[in-house]
Amino acid sequence: IKVNKKTLPSILRDCGIISKNKIKGRYKNLPNKGFENYFNISCDNDRDDIDTELTRVKTIGIDYIYDILLERKEKGKNLVVMG
Repeated sequence: IKVNKKTLPSILRDCGIISKNKIKGRYKNLPNKGFENYFNISCDNDRDDIDTELTRVKTIGIDYIYDILLERKEKGKNLVVMG
């Protein structure tokens, strides 16, 4: 299974794990209800004029997502998504 950081969010959206939400004029990939325990959402405020929210996967989330990717591969869905 080969997936990169640009294509993983689209796979997770297809699976219904995350959604793209517009917050403060920017789109954020945030976990859907029931999947919040798999992610950490943190704010990165290096500069006063830029407010960045980061969604990072927890260790338990990595295992869960890996299982989903294996399931999709077994069902014949294309997972070699490199871009």
